[in-house]
Amino acid sequence: KRNRLCLSGSADLIQAIKPDAKIVLKAGDYNISEYIQDVWNTDPDLWNKNHKYAEIREVYDGVELVIRGVEGLDIKGESDNCADVEIVTDPRYAAVMSFEGCDKLILSGMTMGHTDRGECWGSVIDLVDCDSIILNNMDLYGCGVYGVNAEDVHNLRVQSSTIRDCSYG
Repeated sequence: KRNRLCLSGSADLIQAIKPDAKIVLKAGDYNISEYIQDVWNTDPDLWNKNHKYAEIREVYDGVELVIRGVEGLDIKGESDNCADVEIVTDPRYAAVMSFEGCDKLILSGMTMGHTDRGECWGSVIDLVDCDSIILNNMDLYGCGVYGVNAEDVHNLRVQSSTIRDCSYG
């Protein structure tokens, strides 16, 4: 049975990440880095220890969120207009959202990108060792190196989505 949560803040979004969670994001802006940078400045080791499915790690110009080992996670915007929900990150070397070892992941009805334009090293969505991923009705924009970076990923489907203004592809 899937848990359905309707959320409106970055902290709530990150706290809700777990297997089979169905997360519906209310219209608005979600700056992931604002929350995780505060955590990083207090006690990142304790936070990482207490979060089974999410980890924060340092990148060249800040920190990024990595979601690990989650199966059946579904994150979507509450409306059909992907511009209503925007998830961003400030560090240009961080992925907006990074997933490692995740299966049966669905992301839909959202816009994602970096707050700073220009040269970047982080992708918008980073997928490593994942299977059965659906990206539907998404608007992914740069400065991310790639809209979607996929390493050792099987069954990736991107549909009705736009990838734009990324540094390389």
